[in-house]
Amino acid sequence: MSAFAECPSVLLDVTFVLQLQPSMRLEHISDSVIDFTGYSAAEYAAKPRLWLGAVDPRDRQLMLSAFNAAQTELTTMNLRFRTRDGESIWAHQISRTVRTPDGMVLLYGSLTRIPAPTTLANVDGRYQMLAEDADDVVLQTDLAGRVVWVSDSITSVGWTPAELLGTQVSRMVWPDDRRVVHDIHRRVVQGQTVSGVIVRIRTADSAVRFISTTARPARNAQDAIVGSIVGWHDVDEVAQAHSAAEAERQLLRATLDAQLDPQVLVEIIRDSAGAMMDCRFIEANPAACDFIGVPRDELVGQTLQSVRPGLLGEIDYERLAARIASRRPLVFNDYLLDSLAGVRGRFDLRAVPVGDRLAVTWRDVTDRYEVARALAQSEARHRVLLEEGSDIVTFHDLDGGLRWISPAIQRLLGWQANDSALGQIMHPDDVEVMKTAREELEAGAESVSRRLRLRHRDGHYRWMQATARAVRDERGNVLSFVVVTRDIEDQVTAEQALETSESRYRLLAEHATDVVYQVSAEGITEWISDGVTAILGFTPDDLVGRSGLEMVVPEDRDYVDAVAREAWGGRRSNARFRLLTKDGGSRWVEATMHVVRGDAQEPLGFVGGWRDVQAEVEAQEALDLRARTDDLTGLLNRREALAQLVHSLAMGNGHRDQLAVAFCDVDAFKSINDSLGHSVGDRLLRTVADRIRGCVRSADTVARVGGDEILLILRGVRTLDDAMAIAEKVRLAVRAPIEMEGQLVPTSVSVGVTMATEDDDVDALVARADRAMYLAKAAGRDQVVRVL
Repeated sequence: MSAFAECPSVLLDVTFVLQLQPSMRLEHISDSVIDFTGYSAAEYAAKPRLWLGAVDPRDRQLMLSAFNAAQTELTTMNLRFRTRDGESIWAHQISRTVRTPDGMVLLYGSLTRIPAPTTLANVDGRYQMLAEDADDVVLQTDLAGRVVWVSDSITSVGWTPAELLGTQVSRMVWPDDRRVVHDIHRRVVQGQTVSGVIVRIRTADSAVRFISTTARPARNAQDAIVGSIVGWHDVDEVAQAHSAAEAERQLLRATLDAQLDPQVLVEIIRDSAGAMMDCRFIEANPAACDFIGVPRDELVGQTLQSVRPGLLGEIDYERLAARIASRRPLVFNDYLLDSLAGVRGRFDLRAVPVGDRLAVTWRDVTDRYEVARALAQSEARHRVLLEEGSDIVTFHDLDGGLRWISPAIQRLLGWQANDSALGQIMHPDDVEVMKTAREELEAGAESVSRRLRLRHRDGHYRWMQATARAVRDERGNVLSFVVVTRDIEDQVTAEQALETSESRYRLLAEHATDVVYQVSAEGITEWISDGVTAILGFTPDDLVGRSGLEMVVPEDRDYVDAVAREAWGGRRSNARFRLLTKDGGSRWVEATMHVVRGDAQEPLGFVGGWRDVQAEVEAQEALDLRARTDDLTGLLNRREALAQLVHSLAMGNGHRDQLAVAFCDVDAFKSINDSLGHSVGDRLLRTVADRIRGCVRSADTVARVGGDEILLILRGVRTLDDAMAIAEKVRLAVRAPIEMEGQLVPTSVSVGVTMATEDDDVDALVARADRAMYLAKAAGRDQVVRVL
């Protein structure tokens, strides 16, 4: 029906829709029929047979041929109709039968009144294009290429018919394609019909769109060619998609060929029972052909067994088939190959199912396999910079000038990244320190680490640890420097306090012993100095006559007993352990033990002293804790979390199948920071951390691994559903608004959850959880999304 609505009245007198099946009745007829036959549309609707009766008896058989035409086939004919007053008039009918999804067969038709049978090629051609696709644009040109008629649908590209009539059709064509359009016009005026040519047109607002054109000759009543009838269909999206797909294909081909690692695409060959029996090479990059030792034109199309017989016997068919069926990537690490191209060594293989094909790549890791522990240690050292995302990262040119600085400078020191004063914030006494560090790098050092002081925007200096590396060209020449700087103000303060404390205790130890004691060979306290009261609260009378082990906390007694035996044998004389205090507590002491011997050198007992080292132990424990935790939230830091994951995923760990990871990201955190300030953002992060910590289990680990990113290590979860339940509990706990600066700040997290698999390493497991978190973001935030 909508197709007829766009047809200009000069072309069509009447449009109609006639139901042929399951029953014969008139579905629709345009109101213009009253001017055509004298009967109104309402009369035809009331008497469906009236329409068929209006056809001249001499032409009814011709009309029936339209009914029986093949579906979607366009039928044209000239018919005579009887009007209400008995007059016989001629009409040109164009029709098409269509079957609807519910099985109904309809005849769509139109009638154009004609004076008498004549050549209607122009009307026929223009309307046929409209009937074939109502969304098309149809226009007619003269022999010179000027537009003499255009359908109203031209407005879909911003033009109006009035703007184009009398102008060259090339006006709408993109300049680069005008030669193609001129060639089409030349061929059409020579009598040819041209279709399916894709060109670009210019819309009224100067945008460019792709169209598919069809052009045929326009003829007059004497059948002479007077121009062309052109129809086009908008294929912009298809053309753009095709261009993008072709560009992507070329990019993928170039990327594949540029890969240093061998990569092949193989097709699975199965036997009659559906079991894998071989693989056929579909594609291979140059590295793969070199590795296999067969040129690409000979390799493609060959089976794996025909190229290297017996190789498939080394593959775990059952595991491979199961992984293909699951559509999960197949991972072989340190896989032993000893027949492919005569190579024997260890390889990492990756195979990704693509339908019933496998994209396979492999890499020789024999050296890595042999020195795995040393390489792991080296990688751990070199990845320190990447694991501390909150540190300040700076790029410097060869002269030391600042080229770029990370936004962390604002959070740590209050400066904007583009502040002009950044070049003068180093303490004057530390300038020479960094100069010598640069000289060491230029001399060939791999990295240099220095402590220095940087000035905060408010004027005070903070201690920083700067680690610098040189960026070198292939000849080893220094091109620039990368420096990662972290805030160690609290650490330096603690170290200074510890150093002061240690100096104080060292001074005391050098000049006096806090407590002096003497015990018998049986371990009974015989004498102890008065200093014990100030430290433990007991008086000497409370302890004399009692076993010395009774003063030791139960957990340390075996250790102290072993130390005493070693001292008795002359192998050890000092130890640290805890002693019970009178108020029920305990304190760390450092004790010395010396054997007292008689005239015959027989052991009589011990004499020694101990001093209170509680403050030292607490300071050391504080430093140890600080190295493993995040300063802002008190959660574990990224390094500690990844270390725990490495342990949990280690070979031989019987619980890795009950391990899940949830990656949480605070929604809209950047906008909160930008609108309310970093201090509010820090308070919000602490509140979110407390909420998450309060709703997970004691066996779980919660760590801050990035600015607003929190990682949960969930242990003892049997299924992904169990892990999802914990993550949902976290999401609900966080989503309550937080009052900040006198207003309620809406808070939520997006959470990605995944279970560890037998093939996972730390990077793969965390990356999968991170991907699930981004899916939760894309789903609208405040979501929990799982990824297998």
